[in-house]
This record gives sequence, C-alpha cells and structure tokens, in this order.
Amino acid sequence: MENDEVNKELFRDLVSSFYFIKNDAMDIEVLARAFELRILKATGYSLNFNQCVKCRKKITMSNNIDSITYGPICRECEKLNSIYISSPTYNTLKFLNNFGMDRINRIVVSKTSKLELYKILSFIISQSYTRKPRSLEMFNHLTTFQENSQPLL
Repeated sequence: MENDEVNKELFRDLVSSFYFIKNDAMDIEVLARAFELRILKATGYSLNFNQCVKCRKKITMSNNIDSITYGPICRECEKLNSIYISSPTYNTLKFLNNFGMDRINRIVVSKTSKLELYKILSFIISQSYTRKPRSLEMFNHLTTFQENSQPLL
C-alpha cells in the first residue's frame, strides 16, 4: 500500500469497528483480531486457509500455522517451524478472515481462543512489519478502558 493510496474497504472496516465499539455490539478483543486480519490483508499479508502452505493440498482444518509463510499446514506435511493452534481457534481465525465485519458480531469466542488468536496475530504482525502499527494497540487500550470504567448511573 503506497502513501496516499485509498483503501475504501479498510476504511469501511474501521468505521464498522467504531460502530461496534460505540454500540457495545461485540467483544472488543474479537473485534481487534478481526481488524488486525483486515490490516494484514490490506497490506498484502493475508492468510489463506483453503490450502496447505507447503504442498498446496486443499484442507478444511489444521492445527499448525507455518511460522514463515503464515498459513495452515496439512496433517501429512512436516510441522517444523510451526505454531500449534487448537481447532476452535483455527475455525475462529478462518471465520474472522473470510467474513466481513458485518457478520463477525455473531461469533462467541472462548478466553483460551482469544489468547491464542492474540499470540498468533501478534507474532505475524511483528514479523511482517518493521514495527507494529500503533493503531492496532488502540483496541487493547479500549478493552482496558472498558473493563475499568464505571457506569454513570
């Protein structure tokens, strides 16, 4: 993505994210992970969950993400340099990656999967960019603020 290049889809996702935050329509941690995936996609680092990154065989499920090419590894391929991921977390990651922001508010994610998603996406982001964009930390600050704030009435 070049400087001053317009990305209407990413802007729409950002506006949708603020709408969800304002209306408390979904879990901010899940929203943050979905937006991180949108940032990765917009900058050319999208994840492909349709095939094994090593042998290109079609897959529907994987428990390993390659730490170099950032994609799923099938059961037959070598798992060297991979990150283990539980089945529920894999399915959540695949869902967040493949569906628009307007549909992700329907998903319920366990605390364990949220932590796994955070670790995996933080690793991918830190390896893909020379420095982590500050905008991605915004959701972590919002989560902390939401947990510490008291109702006005």
